[in-house]
Amino acid sequence: KKRVIALLLIFCLALSACGGSGTKNETTTTAPAESTTKEVVTIPETTTAAPETTTAAPETTTAAPETTTAAEEDPGLDSVLGTKDGQSYKQELFKIKADLPTNYYIASDAEMGQIQENVEELLDTGSTVYDLCAVDQTSGNSIVVTIFPVTMAEHLMLMTAPGNYYDALIPELENQYSSLAEDAHLEDIKVEKGSVTFLGKEVPCVTLSWLEKDYDMVHYQTQIMLSELNNAKPYGLCITTASYASAQQAADLLGLFEAYEQ
Repeated sequence: KKRVIALLLIFCLALSACGGSGTKNETTTTAPAESTTKEVVTIPETTTAAPETTTAAPETTTAAPETTTAAEEDPGLDSVLGTKDGQSYKQELFKIKADLPTNYYIASDAEMGQIQENVEELLDTGSTVYDLCAVDQTSGNSIVVTIFPVTMAEHLMLMTAPGNYYDALIPELENQYSSLAEDAHLEDIKVEKGSVTFLGKEVPCVTLSWLEKDYDMVHYQTQIMLSELNNAKPYGLCITTASYASAQQAADLLGLFEAYEQ
């Protein structure tokens, strides 16, 4: 049974575009100023004992900025990726959480590692990484959360005018799914902009649907994008909810997410 779930999971991942194609390696990372690690050397005046004091001083002065610079430069993946605990998923950077029903199989970190290696390098090079992959073992519904770097312009657009971001994203998704159609045996691919309720608010979204000819089943997806800053690095987060039953059921799965407050 787990083998079937794993295959389904990989299939969902292969077809979940998640907006990553529109955010290639354009991350606006700001490097820390080199001046924060510059040694401060005090020139001795006239006493002979002064050099002993000034020799030790730079060691103390140099060590402190190193700690500060490291924290500012890269706070680590822990401040970007979400955490999983049993059936619970929390994303502190994007302030969301979800408690999934027990019928959902959640991919472990080890299983995620088989799909993507060196997550930090993927993000740094502008790639999309999977933060959560969960499949309903009874219905085949799935929830996939991905994180990808965005430019500062895209971050501001997602924060102030997300509809414009989706307008640019839709043709990219259409091209991506059309290129998959022949090999994956897909038909009737539809990509449209719409709106959906998320955390009690009406927000823009992208809806996708296609027919899997091999199984004579229609696959429905709802995708929403969020954006947040981690120091100087802007990130986008895409939640993709999918259903084989209806577009409405795919959208309703977003109701599993709640606002997360520390």
